[in-house]
Amino acid sequence: MRVEYGVANGSLTDQELDRIENCEQHADNMTDRALAAGDLTWRERRKLDRVHDRESPFIYRQKHDRQSQ
Repeated sequence: MRVEYGVANGSLTDQELDRIENCEQHADNMTDRALAAGDLTWRERRKLDRVHDRESPFIYRQKHDRQSQ
């Protein structure tokens, strides 16, 4: 939702949006691969949590870097 709001109000450029979408796609691919083998192990869950935890500040920085469309 934060990304959609950033696009709507112009605080995210197209290039920033592409980077964010690539990060999200990478996280989704990791999740899909982990779930393909069955249940998530605690290590897989921890790794996915770390990926998502890194995404959040990245999105914040991109939205607040004073670039606009």
